[in-house]
Amino acid sequence: MGALHAEDGHLLLVAEVGVVVGWVHARTSQLLTDPAIVEIAGLVVSDTARGLGTGRSLVVAVEQWAWSLGLSQVQLRSNVKRRKAHKFYEALGYRKVKRSEVFVKALE
Repeated sequence: MGALHAEDGHLLLVAEVGVVVGWVHARTSQLLTDPAIVEIAGLVVSDTARGLGTGRSLVVAVEQWAWSLGLSQVQLRSNVKRRKAHKFYEALGYRKVKRSEVFVKALE
């Protein structure tokens, strides 16, 4: 696993075993009403690497990065349809705190 790109407030890591089998993108987030956190913006693990600890290693690396920044919370969002992903995150100690809707407007 190695850092592909490091920019202030962003972390991108890949896992590889000869070929890329997973990646995670995390970023710091600061809202006016909440303390600063790290948010996992994306986590992908190939079918061939699922269940082998790849995703867990990537998430742990994000948690360590957050801790090194002095931040005490990691957050992520997951589509309500991704039940296996929810079980994965819950097994890592994450808990569901709310459900929300996503609104998008295309600007033309």
